[in-house]
Amino acid sequence: MEIFFERFNRDFFIASGINLNYPSHFQSEVEITYVFSGKLDVTEGGKNYTLNAGDFLIVFPNREHSYKSTQSNRHIMMIFDPEWCGLSRDSFTNNVPESPVIKSGSEPAIWSKILKEMVEEYNSNLDSKTEICKSYTKIIALQLLRLMQYENKSFVDLPLVNSIVAYCLNNYHQKITLTDLSHVVGVNKYHVSRAFSQRLGTTFVEYINSLRVRAAATRLIKTKDPITKIASECGFNSSRTFTRVFSQKMGLPPNRYRIVNRNEIEK
Repeated sequence: MEIFFERFNRDFFIASGINLNYPSHFQSEVEITYVFSGKLDVTEGGKNYTLNAGDFLIVFPNREHSYKSTQSNRHIMMIFDPEWCGLSRDSFTNNVPESPVIKSGSEPAIWSKILKEMVEEYNSNLDSKTEICKSYTKIIALQLLRLMQYENKSFVDLPLVNSIVAYCLNNYHQKITLTDLSHVVGVNKYHVSRAFSQRLGTTFVEYINSLRVRAAATRLIKTKDPITKIASECGFNSSRTFTRVFSQKMGLPPNRYRIVNRNEIEK
């Protein structure tokens, strides 16, 4: 399963849409999704859930998650830095929710109306839109946190996970091992492995390979560089390994992927 880290260059984002489909990813921000109608399938932390009309999903920072629409649905999604709206990151990092889903009936019916108003405010030209969205976000997040049930254990702390992610993003193209990573972040290999399994929902090798494959896929489409050069510069120690891993994750060998996607772009 391919997983990637999504970077956001803003403190807040909100949008509504239909039939959401999005691959496995994680980010440093909090993500809240609300379903107005229909059903939306979600995988979060390796577990599958179905959101029905009126359900909320709240994804804590650095948790792997994906969306798949097998039925028609209307939804709204907000992504934000908790500190932007006056919330402590500790609220999202010192607790482990039993489930990321708040079922229909657990929240006031007025929330649907509030969320629609937030989208309108966010897309308006009013000077006050930032403060209004910030206030609504804090109210909704606090209410969801209050309604959630928590497990009697703690995740690996967020600073460690952020250090791991940052190092991997900056060094995936080099030869790095779990031992190298553990030395850099200052904890033993067991704790690093636990950070990957608990917070990122994958393994060190799978995550590094996903970063390498995504970088290679971009270069295959946007450059005319030889495949052997791309493989080497993206961190693969041989063309054979690159072809095997790339084919597993992308469904096509590198040369075929380049041809198919370039043809799609040129249409």
